[in-house]
Amino acid sequence: MQREIEKKYELTEHDYDIITSKCKFVSDEELKDYYLDTDTFVLGKHSYFLRLRNGKYELKILTVEWEVHSSIEIDDEDEINEKLKEFDITIDDATGVTFVHTKRGKYTYDFNGIQFNIDIDRYQYDARYEIEVIITDDSEFDWEEKIESLRKILWLNAESWVKSYKLETCAMYQNIGYYEVISNY
Repeated sequence: MQREIEKKYELTEHDYDIITSKCKFVSDEELKDYYLDTDTFVLGKHSYFLRLRNGKYELKILTVEWEVHSSIEIDDEDEINEKLKEFDITIDDATGVTFVHTKRGKYTYDFNGIQFNIDIDRYQYDARYEIEVIITDDSEFDWEEKIESLRKILWLNAESWVKSYKLETCAMYQNIGYYEVISNY
């Protein structure tokens, strides 16, 4: 289990050029995410996001404080089902509610010994980038400050864009009931 700390930003041409020139390219990926929930959207109501990503189940448990997203991601099906017991469901009880198709460019940048991941996402309704740090221990820092420091050092212009959630945008076009539930987190 790992914890991600991330901020999302509007993708501008200026920022795209800087990221692709100053950061280390890692890979290009294509992500096909089928988000799953119950017919009452019990998972979305509790900021649990179950997805089938390129054929593999993942559960993201999200916490949002200001503009910083902190999440725990679980990709072991037994662990996922253990977490879903809280809602008296299993993976098999969930059904598709929204689809997100993303083409992602992955980059990294080492800033003062901390490895930052920068993902440039282009998906069916928009584009954005996010800066994230993967935490595998219980270290506590002001991660928002560290992410903002990196953004300023790289001379990235875009301000944090709170409403840049891919899932929320896609749900708005595909499943208005699910959108109404998840747009409140």
